[in-house]
Amino acid sequence: MDLLRFAFCAIALSCALTAQSAERLCTHRNDDGGPKVAAAAYKACLSAAEDGNETAQLRATQMALPSGVYRIGGDVRPPQPIFHPPPKYTDEASKAHLHGTVFLSVVVTAKGTTRDVTVIRRLGLGLDQKAGEAVSKWRFRPATKNGKAVPVQANILVNFRLPQHPGAGLADRAFTPP
Repeated sequence: MDLLRFAFCAIALSCALTAQSAERLCTHRNDDGGPKVAAAAYKACLSAAEDGNETAQLRATQMALPSGVYRIGGDVRPPQPIFHPPPKYTDEASKAHLHGTVFLSVVVTAKGTTRDVTVIRRLGLGLDQKAGEAVSKWRFRPATKNGKAVPVQANILVNFRLPQHPGAGLADRAFTPP
């Protein structure tokens, strides 16, 4: 097993994947030097994070990204939200007076659209789905690297709260570069 595959196996195991998932990842055959293994480890950690694994939630947003996707920082400037309608509460969540934050990981494309919207921290009662659906419709001024638009991984927090005044049931949202 080469060093790169070993590193991604360690990451997968630190995300507390099932033994079967980790074994499948660690025995993955790859002829082109490892990018498929990196992408598989990234997706595996995101999957573990979606299942509520606290360790995986942070690990998933800190590890190797899919090919061609950049991290914000240094010479990569963050995207700027230009259209970001808030999601609405579900009736079930409103009746339960549920409030809190849904943490999403997304890729903002070079065209300013979102893809790979993944729930990292859930809230429940349909609010996770509402947050993901809303963020899928958001539009951004793209991130740039040396003046050229590039795709980036970004974290988005969608805060659900029930205010005590008219308009209750709307959510706040925040774009936070990783």
